[in-house]
Amino acid sequence: MRRTCPIRLTDLGDWVSDAVTGWGDLPIYRLAAPNDLPALDLTVESFRTAGLSVVRRRDSGIIEARGRSEDPRTLITPDFLGIVLEASIREDPREYLPDFDDETLRALLPESQFISFRSGVEGGTQVIGPGGKVSIFRTATAVWVDVTVRKKVRAYSSRWRAPRSIYIPCQREFAPWREQIEVEPLAGYFELSKYETQLILRPAFVFIFSVAGDTENAVSWQTIRVEPATVGDEIPLRAGLGQWQSSRQETDNE
Repeated sequence: MRRTCPIRLTDLGDWVSDAVTGWGDLPIYRLAAPNDLPALDLTVESFRTAGLSVVRRRDSGIIEARGRSEDPRTLITPDFLGIVLEASIREDPREYLPDFDDETLRALLPESQFISFRSGVEGGTQVIGPGGKVSIFRTATAVWVDVTVRKKVRAYSSRWRAPRSIYIPCQREFAPWREQIEVEPLAGYFELSKYETQLILRPAFVFIFSVAGDTENAVSWQTIRVEPATVGDEIPLRAGLGQWQSSRQETDNE
């Protein structure tokens, strides 16, 4: 997850309200089920031209591509990155943004050990969570490419939850630490890791709560809460969020 500047727990309500006000209307997406994705298609074939073997995970449908580092086709060059991104766009047409600048790229390639791209949908709304990324790892013997993005197949209109229903449960849960705790808030579409099945992609808030130990015997700790930002008709409130914990078990239909 991309990190943001921490805020105080008491400021969380203002941050959520500002985010809701500035975000605009966003749909909830139905995602393709892993069993509905073809094992062989143009996405897979384009990876093979780059010297990579490709599989789809049966649990999530995510593409994993593997190659040998001694194969000249797998050097992490601009051409290689172009093939990876073109295949990723075929998998799901969204925006892919590098987590590095051009100068850094020129300095690192082709010896780079790790390069990643984050994705965005609906006019660039960032995808947050463990997924929503294209990652390229290079070791002495192998090159690994993970396209942790899922294919969108249908859009549903959604409406915003009341901001208080999003942040008040968190403020109550962490009230005992209100003087020590910091919150790193994120807003965007929440995508799961490559190990998890996901059928709904929805707007959500991610809150990273941290307390630093301020004495020799104090223990530092960190925990994460994920709150759905919008609701849609006939879509369960926590659909698409997997096992990520909320500050409450929601049963309402806000």
